Amino acid sequence: MFVDFRWKMSRETYCTVMGWAGATCPPRQGIPPLNPAAAERAIAQAYTQAFTGGQNPAHVLAAVQDCPALADALAQATQNYPEAFATSGVTTGDVIFANPWNASIYYDTTYQGAPDIGEQIGKAVVVNGQWKVSRETYCGVLSLAGGTCPAP
Repeated sequence: MFVDFRWKMSRETYCTVMGWAGATCPPRQGIPPLNPAAAERAIAQAYTQAFTGGQNPAHVLAAVQDCPALADALAQATQNYPEAFATSGVTTGDVIFANPWNASIYYDTTYQGAPDIGEQIGKAVVVNGQWKVSRETYCGVLSLAGGTCPAP
């Protein structure tokens, strides 16, 4: 693309190339919801509920998009890494809104008995008026523990 009388690589191309090296480009800021502070708190609460160990699986999955379909994948991952799922916790960071119904969030899970995956960028979506951890994000974490989510 030609900008300010110079050729520049597009963000999309740059992020693709950097992705080959394992880097992740940060999400783009879009239009936030009417009350961004309340939405940020609701997203952080959903991540805390979904990624805090030692809870009833139904309570955990209530914070996740498409929750009933993921029960078997959660049970499978929990069986593979029981200590990690019993001791897990999460720290949430910045939220970037794509639009009033979709956001990205930086988060870091902590646990014992499994390798550390470090800070991640997850997604959150509004479902029936409530912010939830996206199915894509949750299934990504479960897959690291051997949980297989069914096709959407």
